[in-house]
Amino acid sequence: MMSFKARLISVLLGIAVLALISFLVRRRRIYNIYAITWFLFSLLFICMGIFPGFVETLAAMLGIYFTPAAILVVAVGGTMAIVLHLSIIVSEQHKQIRQFEKEIALLKKEEPVS
Repeated sequence: MMSFKARLISVLLGIAVLALISFLVRRRRIYNIYAITWFLFSLLFICMGIFPGFVETLAAMLGIYFTPAAILVVAVGGTMAIVLHLSIIVSEQHKQIRQFEKEIALLKKEEPVS
């Protein structure tokens, strides 16, 4: 069973992330698709704090006997998923930059030298 302090920290952490993401969305500093991911992540932490049985059920499904370790598994797993997603985006942008470099080089080559 999660202690009251652990539940409170989970809820406060979820609310803090939710508030930060809301602020970033209002300032247009984060794209909506990423904001949705972070909103879901923060709601998961809020749910874990409000419904401690959820954490115990999750720990049992994962075969984890120490319930707080399940919270860490969820946090690390979620963070890894976000990092993987961002790595995919960076890779795609790198390909686009290389393509733009090639196109610019061709355009400069076609320009008459004055």
